[in-house]
Amino acid sequence: WKDFKKLLQTEEVSEFKTDIRKIAAKMLGKGNFYDIAEPDLDVLMAMAIKYDIGYLQDVMQIAGGPLPVPSFRYIFYSTQGAFRKQIAFFQEERQRLINFLTANPLFRENIQVKND
Repeated sequence: WKDFKKLLQTEEVSEFKTDIRKIAAKMLGKGNFYDIAEPDLDVLMAMAIKYDIGYLQDVMQIAGGPLPVPSFRYIFYSTQGAFRKQIAFFQEERQRLINFLTANPLFRENIQVKND
């Protein structure tokens, strides 16, 4: 637990959280990014960990819609929805590729497809 707390206090994590705060403040039309509450930020980051937190900044900017957005809750759900759409798209593309490869006799005989 102590190591985890130290990790959260590193400069890289602090910079990442500040960047997320700045994006959220811009989306909400707030001038000061410290107006974004720490618990709100934590909830957003906890949600993004399930998908890929490295893409959080980009997904927030894409998912937000016209600025300013009405609330932080709107940011949360639009970002979560964008992550889900992205994952569904990748799963669909993967399935199409598997179907193509297994339908083609040349590939079907030479490759083994695992459905992980």
